[in-house]
Amino acid sequence: MTKNILLLGATLLLLILWLTAPFTKRMDLFFYDSWMMLNKTPVSNQVVVIGIDDQSLSYLGRWPWSRTVHAELIDRLTEAKVRAVGIDIIFSEPESEQADRRLAKAIQDNGRVVLALAPERLGMSRSMQELLPIPVLAIAAQRLGHVDVGLDPDGLARTLYQFGGLGEPRWPSFSLALAYLTAENVISDIGYNIERQDQGTGWVRKNPMLIPYWGGSGHFKHYAYIDVLQGRVGIKQLKDKTVLIGATAVGMGDILSTPVQRMSGVEFNANIIESLIQQKQIKATSDNEALGFNLLLAGVFAVLIIFLPPRFYTVVALFGLVLPVALSYLMFVGQSNWFAPTNALFLQGMVLLALGGWRYQNSLKQVAVLHKQVYQETHFDNLTQLPNQKMLQQEITQRMEKAQQQSGHLALLVIQLGGIKNVNDRLGLEAGDQVLLKVAQQLQKAVVFQHPVARLGGAEFAVLLNPIKSEQEVHHMASRITPLLQQAYRVGEDAFYLTPSIGVSVFPGDGEDAPALLNNAYTAMHKAKEDKKCDLYFFSEQLKDQIVQASELERDLRNALASNQLDVYYQPQVVTESGEIIGMEALLRWIHPERGFISPADFIPIAEKTGLIIEIGNWVLYQACAQVAQWREERQQDIRIAVNVSAIQFGEGDLVQHVIDTLQKTGLPSNQLELEITESALINDMEATRDTLLQLRRLGVQIAIDDFGTGYSSLSYLQNFSLDRIKIDQSFVRDLTENSETAEITQAIISMAHGLKLKVIAEGVETVDQRYFLASQGCEELQGYYFSRPLPANEVETLLITPVLGLKKQPCG
Repeated sequence: MTKNILLLGATLLLLILWLTAPFTKRMDLFFYDSWMMLNKTPVSNQVVVIGIDDQSLSYLGRWPWSRTVHAELIDRLTEAKVRAVGIDIIFSEPESEQADRRLAKAIQDNGRVVLALAPERLGMSRSMQELLPIPVLAIAAQRLGHVDVGLDPDGLARTLYQFGGLGEPRWPSFSLALAYLTAENVISDIGYNIERQDQGTGWVRKNPMLIPYWGGSGHFKHYAYIDVLQGRVGIKQLKDKTVLIGATAVGMGDILSTPVQRMSGVEFNANIIESLIQQKQIKATSDNEALGFNLLLAGVFAVLIIFLPPRFYTVVALFGLVLPVALSYLMFVGQSNWFAPTNALFLQGMVLLALGGWRYQNSLKQVAVLHKQVYQETHFDNLTQLPNQKMLQQEITQRMEKAQQQSGHLALLVIQLGGIKNVNDRLGLEAGDQVLLKVAQQLQKAVVFQHPVARLGGAEFAVLLNPIKSEQEVHHMASRITPLLQQAYRVGEDAFYLTPSIGVSVFPGDGEDAPALLNNAYTAMHKAKEDKKCDLYFFSEQLKDQIVQASELERDLRNALASNQLDVYYQPQVVTESGEIIGMEALLRWIHPERGFISPADFIPIAEKTGLIIEIGNWVLYQACAQVAQWREERQQDIRIAVNVSAIQFGEGDLVQHVIDTLQKTGLPSNQLELEITESALINDMEATRDTLLQLRRLGVQIAIDDFGTGYSSLSYLQNFSLDRIKIDQSFVRDLTENSETAEITQAIISMAHGLKLKVIAEGVETVDQRYFLASQGCEELQGYYFSRPLPANEVETLLITPVLGLKKQPCG
């Protein structure tokens, strides 16, 4: 039987491994990318990129340019005595005989020019054709090279095929052809030892090569096409350099996703040429070598598991799983050899499962016993053996579903017994437990064992009545329970009397799920406990009061804007080092004529729920921009104004148009306006968000992420969206000097933001120690009560007279 089980287990494991082949491939790609990022090497100065960039397009006009322009550029490069030139442009169509001959002559005069060719799909079929330069240019070029790139399953480019062609791999790769003209002893046979690869298209590939990326976009020296053409860049910068010419402008040319980052085709080829010139290609281990490593690692792992004592099993297991990864990294860094570790990890796992199988078999019986004990302990009260709160919630959920199907009702009674503490104090906890056991028996007697009874903890019990037809049934049951619980409880010669307080919540009116129903019953029970005249309290009365209060606040909020109850306060934002005021945050305040100051935390959620936030938000935006524009005109001083935009205002209102109208009406320059947007607003609709942010950035408006760190904090959205700064939430700043974990998180946020070229502002700064900590981490701007509380506009004007805050205070210690 045991052998059959082991055989079945091995078969299933092999099947799983086969089915997860795509997963293992992606895991290997993950490790490869990680090693690549950890093994960056400085580039030489031999490779230069001449980019067809936005600057050149603005001067020379729309693409394509005349080939006489390209000819003039080649002449410039010839004069600069460059080592070789690679043109990552496919001249597959004739322009004019004169222009084509002019370019051909320039290429021939240089004598060291490589032109690009590429495979091209024929219509909707899988067949391919070769997209070649026109004959006159192909003949003039020293070499031709293909720009075909191999993509892995995740869409990233890690592999280059050194030779390719239609039917026969006769063309070297573009970078290899250029390297032949640049360096001696170019290695061109390093790869996976795969001779050919034909994907059924007719295009044949040969000699794959792993690409060692030296850096991403901008890592190599770049010069603008127009600067070389007009002589601003010449022999001083270009002599003896290998020059690559290609598109780097936004939206132009092919963009490749790589393990480093997305980059243009010309930058991609620069990485390859650099590796070929320096002869630092990455060699992949052969299948036989990989098998040898896998078996060696598994053997070492098995020996450790067998001969080391059982107490080291966990440590050995971790070591065995880390070992393949460590070996892969060391081979990559030390020898530029790529050993894919995922299969080794699977093999280590098989060894671990096989040798650990007998322990699992021996523990199954113990687990079954423990499972029964754990279930009993986690679902039932140890003292009374009644269901506990967890079990009760499961029962409530099941009965709710049944009640919904039958349009029925159920009632939950939470009962707290006053007087147990007196028993514990006089006779001890054991006596109190005896009383609680009798209480459980009395409750079961009261419901005639027909309704679930549970102990919630301490002296708190619950009864679930289902079904009920009217409130009178609840009163009737409470009238049975209360007298039974009020009877004398005898412990030895002593008699004790308990006082029950009962709270009731009814489904479906008082809660849509078990936790809500239980919480509301608790609330009612506490009300009953406070009321000395009534020991039974229904939750519905309090709920109605809360609804009325919320309704009144909503009604008053609708009138607040029209009756000038709302006002905008301003809190300064300062330069961390100097304390100079560079901006203000606009903060909404509501001064109610009867209730006085109402916290934004109370009325903003209501404004968002009712949609009033759009009207109020637009009003705040206009008031803030108008006020700052006035200060700017009076004082000839630029002050950035930060205005909060709610998720609803950002997603539903016509935000961009309103910003345009506001800036026109107030005369405030767009670069003086900053919109603070929460993380949740950004991720509601990624495409719409990206479009809105781009429109705002085109206007010149700055964008900040508000309360950063309290929401999603995803690196991906920071990369995807066009932003200026992030604002660290005050919850992090508050604990900076007290909590090392909070300090480390704040350091990480600042470092990540700076890595993405974003500025950082921290809000809630209240102490000098917080200020100096943030300054030491490179946080550029600060805001908080340390500098100034939020002020009305007339008091802000006093601050602006001497706009430097917080200079006289020094840090503690």
